[in-house]
Amino acid sequence: MWWNKGENQPLHPCVFTTLREDANKDTKRNLGDVIFLVNYLFKGGVPPVPKARGDVNADCKVNLADIIFLVNFLFKGGPQPQIGCA
Repeated sequence: MWWNKGENQPLHPCVFTTLREDANKDTKRNLGDVIFLVNYLFKGGVPPVPKARGDVNADCKVNLADIIFLVNFLFKGGPQPQIGCA
């Protein structure tokens, strides 16, 4: 399950109509999604809606590992973002 940041409430699974790694919902996979996640995690920015959009590595958490995974995918030829919880 996906969890709310700092809370013990699971997020509800949902159906994605756009790209999972599209954290900022602009229908593109790019640096903007990385910046969006950095702002959410480290600057108190708004969360991805649904938060599962930010769970790029499918470990049921939105954290620094998702940012690193997304950077590797976008700029280093890393693996595709995952679907569901690992």
